[in-house]
Amino acid sequence: EEKKKRVKDLLKAIQFLYRDIKGRRENLAPLFIIGGIYDRKNPYFEDRVKINGDALETSTLEKIINSDEDIKNNTMVGYLEGTFANNSMIKESLKAIDVNEFFDRLIKKVEEEC
Repeated sequence: EEKKKRVKDLLKAIQFLYRDIKGRRENLAPLFIIGGIYDRKNPYFEDRVKINGDALETSTLEKIINSDEDIKNNTMVGYLEGTFANNSMIKESLKAIDVNEFFDRLIKKVEEEC
């Protein structure tokens, strides 16, 4: 129960992340997030998120998602609409949902599965 609580607290902290430096507050909440709860502990998407100009590269992420059933079945993508130029491609190819919905679903999965 304690581990579950800590994971949920961490997810909520990331969802609303900000920092204060010299009286100036900066919003550090994610504009794009990808991940899930997997059988294997592996950083599948580490160093794989690339931005080309104003567009998010989706092809590499799609390949990783489709490379394994566990990844395919358990990966979620959160996206703040209007952040990148290829908005519709991100929503269609990665089946992206709103960032807040991503965190709500992931926290619910933690409650159910852990």
